[in-house]
Amino acid sequence: MKNLSVKVQNGIECVIFPSCRRMSCEAQQRDVGVFKMLFENQSEDSEIRIAAFLSIMRCPSYPTIRWIRDALDREEVNQGK
Repeated sequence: MKNLSVKVQNGIECVIFPSCRRMSCEAQQRDVGVFKMLFENQSEDSEIRIAAFLSIMRCPSYPTIRWIRDALDREEVNQGK
């Protein structure tokens, strides 16, 4: 996952995310930084951001949940508020 290019076409990225569901939680925790980067980028396509969020939340740790809470607090647009 470290070599994942963020600037690839959305269709390719959307294929990569479902394959990450097969990763062990240990492997996913090691690569969670890529998903966090995609989720935090507010100019990224919403489908990519949602897929990144779902990947992050597949195996959350307490620090990850706190990070998500803080990231959502920083969101400029939050339809859930």
